[in-house]
Amino acid sequence: MNVQPNIPFGMTDRPLIQISGLTKEYESRDGSRIQALAPVDLEVPDREFVCIVGPSGCGKSTLLRLLAGTLTASAGQILLSGAPVHGPSGQVGMVFQSPSLLPWRTVEANALIPLEIQKLDSRKYSQLSRELFDLVGLSGFRKKYPGELSGGMQQRVGLVRALIHDPSLLLMDEPFGALDAMTRETMNLELLRIWRDARKTVVLVTHSIPEAVFLADRVVVMSARPGRISEVVDIEIARPRRLEMMTSPEFGALVGRIRRHFGAQGRLDA
Repeated sequence: MNVQPNIPFGMTDRPLIQISGLTKEYESRDGSRIQALAPVDLEVPDREFVCIVGPSGCGKSTLLRLLAGTLTASAGQILLSGAPVHGPSGQVGMVFQSPSLLPWRTVEANALIPLEIQKLDSRKYSQLSRELFDLVGLSGFRKKYPGELSGGMQQRVGLVRALIHDPSLLLMDEPFGALDAMTRETMNLELLRIWRDARKTVVLVTHSIPEAVFLADRVVVMSARPGRISEVVDIEIARPRRLEMMTSPEFGALVGRIRRHFGAQGRLDA
């Protein structure tokens, strides 16, 4: 992996993601229409880390799937690197809550699945594969099987799989929600390190407000369905981030500011 020079995140001429007037409706079994997303407008600069929070059912995952090109918008437009999104793109890598690794394949073979789907020559990516396994701290586990790895290690394999085709954009849907608290904190630190070294744009959905504040450059706060953007909060906390920062008054004030959006709508994780 070619590590780029140390330039500030987001300092490019054009946003990587441009969302304008984006809506999504579903048809229920009785024929009625359900609006999942109200018009959404958002720009995400290249190499920025954005977290999305909101109550259950507000359309967070729907927005992520629209960005991935696996859902079609009802109205509006998404531009990725200036081109409309009309389907899955090689520019996008996706990490889910569960890594869903195939138990009969080695972890390296699991990580190479996107190359097979896109009909890319895996031999051309062998060096990148080794570098990515080094990056996530699994260089000695490439020939192991998923059952031999812990949950946190399996999620690291999911990260390698999402990055193996060298995408510009990494989408993450509650990637650490199933992990215990200590492993989740470790994975947050690892994710920030990988983001710094790999220089990708990240959009991550989480139910945890503290996790969002700890990770993000900006937190996008969504309302209850139909989901719309209630506020975009700039997280002006110095990087690199350290876990002890979570006890600072500045951190607490940002968490409180975001949490106030949900006082009458329900509860997010603490």
